[in-house]
Amino acid sequence: MPQNIEIKATAEDPAALQRRVEAIADQGPTKLQQIDTFFGCSTGRLKLREFGESPAELIYYRRSNIAGPKESSYFVAPVPDPGVLKTTSRCG
Repeated sequence: MPQNIEIKATAEDPAALQRRVEAIADQGPTKLQQIDTFFGCSTGRLKLREFGESPAELIYYRRSNIAGPKESSYFVAPVPDPGVLKTTSRCG
């Protein structure tokens, strides 16, 4: 199962941070628009991630609910028709 380390941070001054990033970036910015739909899952977490025109992904992952950096193990599966998956998930 692939793994990554997740780190979330708060920017005290987002505009200043953006200026610093722009000063060192060699390209960009790239605007990423995504919609996450979360499903009930007895172990781990399950979400559908949609990217507008790009194919959607169903992502299963396990991650601790702790403060600070945390390891996440995950699987990603392409979803050609996310609308059908969302409709199917409402059954039962």
